[in-house]
Amino acid sequence: MKFDLSLPILSIRSRQRLIELVHAMFASEGSAATLGIDKATLTTFIEEVARGYRPNPYHNLNHATDALNTMGWFVTRPTFARNFPPWLRFLLMVSTLVHDVDHPGNDNQWEIKTKSNLANRFANKSVLEQRSVEVTRQLLAQAPTNLFKHMPLGQQQEAMTQIEQFVLATDFARHQDFLERLTKCLAGGGPDYKNEKSRTLVACSLIKAADIANTAKPYHLARPWGSRVMQEFWAQGFREQAQHLEVGPLNDASTINVYAAQAGFIKYACLELFVLLSQVEEEIGVMVRQLRENIARYESTAERYASA
Repeated sequence: MKFDLSLPILSIRSRQRLIELVHAMFASEGSAATLGIDKATLTTFIEEVARGYRPNPYHNLNHATDALNTMGWFVTRPTFARNFPPWLRFLLMVSTLVHDVDHPGNDNQWEIKTKSNLANRFANKSVLEQRSVEVTRQLLAQAPTNLFKHMPLGQQQEAMTQIEQFVLATDFARHQDFLERLTKCLAGGGPDYKNEKSRTLVACSLIKAADIANTAKPYHLARPWGSRVMQEFWAQGFREQAQHLEVGPLNDASTINVYAAQAGFIKYACLELFVLLSQVEEEIGVMVRQLRENIARYESTAERYASA
């Protein structure tokens, strides 16, 4: 298959079709074959990960597949295809697939405010991301789903450490830190791909971008994703009200203009990351242009609703 940023993955209702699409993405990207990853093991791993995604409005298997499609597109762009070895590309693909596995459909703050078992287990830090890492670790500890079983133990441990680093990078609490570090890297002459720390920074930035890349789709595709994420926010808001907890800033359905909220998220959370990455790989500029177009569309629609 060809990685296509306009692929309407949200419209796919069949889990089996999504699993087939994930298989096609790994095959098209090619690093699994280069590394000699057992096909049957990869098949079982993908199926088990798919089973681990819950039927949330947004954080579901469609989102994981959509993010994986974007990651496949990223790592096959000239800069990353040239500078990322197959091992790194494969770990990025795996990490993107698992990054929200077993997501319950609420955010980390809900886990912390309700003093959940997960929040206690992970000391209130990157709670849901750490849960996804935990599920992945459990899968990789079992022979039928251990993608790295043909490798020495040290390399298996290295793979899990790298996957954990990538998945934890998707915690938005770390977002500003990544922007500052990437800005500093670019100001210092750009990434040094022979330096592991520099290469890892770019790789972490890519999984962060893949996670939120539905905002950079053509507007008619981006808008339904925005609606889905607001459904999750509002459902959490109702639970917060019911339990007399502080309602999150985006979680009150009675006060939020969804179009203004989406415009704000893109302007203040997405745009800078994609602009920085477009300085690393110029083809990402197409996503920057779409983000700016989407901001304009959302803001225009928000104004019409506000004045109605």
